[in-house]
Order: sequence, then C-alpha cells, then structure tokens
Amino acid sequence: MKKRADLRLAGFVLDITGTGLLFGPPEILAQRLRAALIAAGFRASIAVSTNFHAAGVKAATSRGITVIPEGQEATALAKLPLAALNLEENFAETFAIWGIRTLEELAALPEEDLIARLGQKAKHWRDLARGVAAHTFQPIEAEFILKEFFDFETPVEEMDSLLFIGARMIDCLVARASTRALSLATLTVESGSSRRAATQAE
Repeated sequence: MKKRADLRLAGFVLDITGTGLLFGPPEILAQRLRAALIAAGFRASIAVSTNFHAAGVKAATSRGITVIPEGQEATALAKLPLAALNLEENFAETFAIWGIRTLEELAALPEEDLIARLGQKAKHWRDLARGVAAHTFQPIEAEFILKEFFDFETPVEEMDSLLFIGARMIDCLVARASTRALSLATLTVESGSSRRAATQAE
C-alpha cells in the first residue's frame, strides 16, 4: 500500500476568552470542538493555554486534548523535542552540538549568553520554550452596527405617527439582530427633532 502524499496539516487558533458562560470550561469546549472535527473526517489535536504560542506548539506535537493551567506553560512544554520549534537547520545543528535536545534544556540556558552567541532570534526561541513568548494575535472582526433611519417629509404633529414609524424600525432591527444576539452589548434609542426619528443598536 502506498503512503498517502496528499495529507495536509493546518493549525487554527481561537480566542475563547470570556466564552465560559456560553460553552462551559475550556475542557468541555475543547471536547466539543474535537468531536465535531472528528465527525467531519479530520484528525485533530487541541491545546488550550493563555499563551498563544504555547497552545500552538503543544497542539502540533501532541494528540488529543491538552489544557495547560496558567503559569504551567514551561512545565507542559518541557519534555517536547527541540524540533517542535522548527528551527533553521544550522541553528538546530548548533543546539545538537551543545547537547540541547528538549525545550526544557533550551529554557534553562542563560539568556544573555544565548543572545550573544546566536543573536536576538535565540531570545524568542527561549521564550517559546518557557511558554512566555509575546504575540500580536488580534482577532479580526468587522464592526457590527445596526441602524435604522427615517426622515419625515413634513413636521410630525401626532405622537401616534411617530410611534408607528418607531415600532416598525425597531421590528426591523430586532429581525436583523436575531442572528447576532450574543454579540449585542448595548441598545440605544435616539429621537431627533420633530422631523426626524432614529433608532440605533450597537
């Protein structure tokens, strides 16, 4: 039997901060995500950590589900091989010559001496091994604003007319917001001059 050569590896990162009330603790959410991926025919490993890079490295080098308690990143990564960092070949060879084979051993090296020998990249590798590497991960999501506007052609003298238009505008907003109910934080209603009424949700 020929080994399949068309396998593809991919990594995805989710920011699950503040989702506990919706989906339960990280362990439960991770189980649900992995079950859904497996049901769709994928092999999946999931790691949860407060550190972006620690989660990525652990998920890529382990099976199943791993939840890393905050402050325990270095311990969770300690026994992983240095190859988990995908270093350039010449740097990997240098570490091999030094006898550095695990992330724990890399994390234990003196920072200043490491930078002096291998440059600023080495500081990042050491931070990765310790589970404290900084990141600029910012989820990109378009601003979600619902707005309805109506401009009267003539001055409004009867409140019933204003309330009728306002009710229709609110109904439209509610219908459009129903699919994003969990993302709405505030509801603001504004009424302008006698010629204008506006209802806004944001």
